[in-house]
Formats: sequence, C-alpha cells, structure tokens
Amino acid sequence: MVIAIPVLAGCSSKDDSVPVAQATSASDAAERRLACLQDRGWTVTLSEDNAIAASVPSDQLPIYQQDAEECGEGLLPDKNEFSSEQWSEAYAAANDTVDCLTVLGYEVDNRPSLQKFIDDSGDWSVYADLLDQGIISGSEVSKLENSCPQAEYWG
Repeated sequence: MVIAIPVLAGCSSKDDSVPVAQATSASDAAERRLACLQDRGWTVTLSEDNAIAASVPSDQLPIYQQDAEECGEGLLPDKNEFSSEQWSEAYAAANDTVDCLTVLGYEVDNRPSLQKFIDDSGDWSVYADLLDQGIISGSEVSKLENSCPQAEYWG
C-alpha cells in the first residue's frame, strides 16, 4: 500500500519535553517530517509538492499513521493565535498569488473577503478554486507556481 501524506506539519520526538521549532516554509516542514519518519525506520520519499510517500504493509498502517501524526506536530503556526496583523499579512500573500495569475490571464471571481478568510482559518487556495472550476488542470498547477508561487504564510 502506497500512502501519500501532504506535509502540513513537522517532526516531534517521542519525548515531548523538548518543543519542536516551528518550520519556516512548507519545504522545511516536509524535509523535517521526512527526516523524523526516516529516524523512526520508515522508508519514505518526498515529492516536488512536499507530499511524503511510503509503502506500508497494511498490518503496520496504524503504527505508521501514529508516527506520521507525531512527526507532524509542532511545525505549523497556530492559526488560533494569529493577530489581526498576521491575518492581514496572510491574506495579502494569498492575494499576491491571485494578482499574479490575473496578469497571466486567469480570471479569479471568488476570492474571499478578509473576514471570510479569517473565519475559514485561511483555508483558501486560488489554485484549488481554479482546479474546482475546471479552469486549470493538476499538471498546470506546478507550471503556474513557477511564475505565481502558492502563498505560504508562516507567521
């Protein structure tokens, strides 16, 4: 069984007495999570989109899932703790991507308001919207991200 895990956090040791430093980017989080899983004995690989893939026997899946969860603790910024200024910066970063795509000729009609963005904990992606609308394909995303990087905000 092959499992791909999008990287949303980083590595935590089984000894929680030492806090994990927050990641500085999605690629930093991915690399740290990968190293954590490898340290725990898993054979895992990292893809260009920062997803971790592993071939895990079904009887070991619960153990792998637990390790993956533990390796994903502590790297993401806690959005519940964001200040108004941090939310405004995150929203501006998302809109920079929208503006870039607009220059390339892509029409984005449904960007959320700042308040909606905050209410949804910043869980909005212009690329996901364009994919859902059928305006772009999955293969186009990585090409477009070279010109208009997906907004990353790490507090």
